[in-house]
Amino acid sequence: MKNLGRVVTGLGVLNLVLAALWCAGIALLINRSQAHLDAWPSDFGVFWQVAKLTLAGDGARAFDAEAMAPLWQLPSTASYAWAPLWLYPPTWAAITAPFGALAFSPAYALYSALSLAVFTGALRSAVAGLPGGVMLVIASPTVLAGIMLGNNGLITAAIATAALTALAAGREVRSGAMMALMALKPQLGVMLAIAAVAARTPRTVVAAALGTVLFAGLATLVSGLDYWGAFVAAIGQHDSGIRSGADYQGAVAAYGYLDLFITPYAYARGLGLADEAALGLHAALALTGAGIAALGWHALASTRHGGRAPEGLVPAVIALSLIMIPLIPHRALFYEAAFLVAAVPFLWRA
Repeated sequence: MKNLGRVVTGLGVLNLVLAALWCAGIALLINRSQAHLDAWPSDFGVFWQVAKLTLAGDGARAFDAEAMAPLWQLPSTASYAWAPLWLYPPTWAAITAPFGALAFSPAYALYSALSLAVFTGALRSAVAGLPGGVMLVIASPTVLAGIMLGNNGLITAAIATAALTALAAGREVRSGAMMALMALKPQLGVMLAIAAVAARTPRTVVAAALGTVLFAGLATLVSGLDYWGAFVAAIGQHDSGIRSGADYQGAVAAYGYLDLFITPYAYARGLGLADEAALGLHAALALTGAGIAALGWHALASTRHGGRAPEGLVPAVIALSLIMIPLIPHRALFYEAAFLVAAVPFLWRA
């Protein structure tokens, strides 16, 4: 186990070094670029651009192709007919707005550091005593990819981990408050709601509901009411484009774009199944997995008063729930594999 710990630690350190070099390289490229780039075209590049719009009081323009195209230096916006770059509710726009006050390079470095910090912080107790400790999760290629792309997979996985571990420990209000934060990306909160109901924790449900309403309300004050209409329209437009087989961003066919997804729906489409059949298969598998996880939370609830949970049940239920979070929605991109990474230490303990 000591040798395994050394290997894991070495891989984790390597990932950290590569992440630091990547951030430094992007900063150098932008500062020395002959093309006068303001930002690096990436997920965080989009976040940063929308943050600037939000701070300017024009957040709804995040769904406007002409407002977003300059980041990618596009000659026209026709290629974004069905694939808007921004598909987030006002909660995420409000949380990321402060980064718009910084230049891209320091904003990107700060965002990357915070993402890694909250991810490892949420898993600190889970990895204690395991080979490599926190390096067990940092060593994952998914963590490095998350930093390079600047997406929010590490953050959402951290929120879910904190919510589920608090729920398993009986900290109901804290768990509900963490679940409310998943309003950043609501489609990933379905499994959390199922867990709270199955665990028979009414205070968690109430805290999550009230927290979500409060979070959404405050975010609306930042982004404006018109943001919601643009958001709903963009989601429908994007989903229809994927399911109809339209081109994505004028370059990648829909089935190619689906290769970036990790869901049963995407895999079924890739194997040639029709849209309706793929959705049906996805729904069946998602319901089965979520149902098994719900039974696990129900079993834990039964041991709350005087009973004792079988050894390994708690980490097993948390792990299964984390795995199911990105598999319930039919649209979940590869960087949401961070949830699978978060499940690793719990599977190890199970």
